Amino acid sequence: MKVGVNLKSSCFEIIDTIQSEFSHRFSDFDMSLMKSVRVPSPASNCFLDREELQPLYSIVNSTTKTISTDLLNETTSVKKHCLIKAS
Repeated sequence: MKVGVNLKSSCFEIIDTIQSEFSHRFSDFDMSLMKSVRVPSPASNCFLDREELQPLYSIVNSTTKTISTDLLNETTSVKKHCLIKAS
């Protein structure tokens, strides 16, 4: 009977560890970061979208946590240019 209790305890410990790892790996920020990887692709529905780009930008430019007006203007200009070329 003692072996069964230890096995049950070990199973719960493993499940708790897996759950903790999933929570760490798939946090809201991590999910938004994964989504922001598609932003630079002109084929994406969210091509150069400011909100989708924000998580990626916050990692690349760690000194500035929000997208600057200059970058916003540049992405808007590039997006318009690409849409004109595609037409």
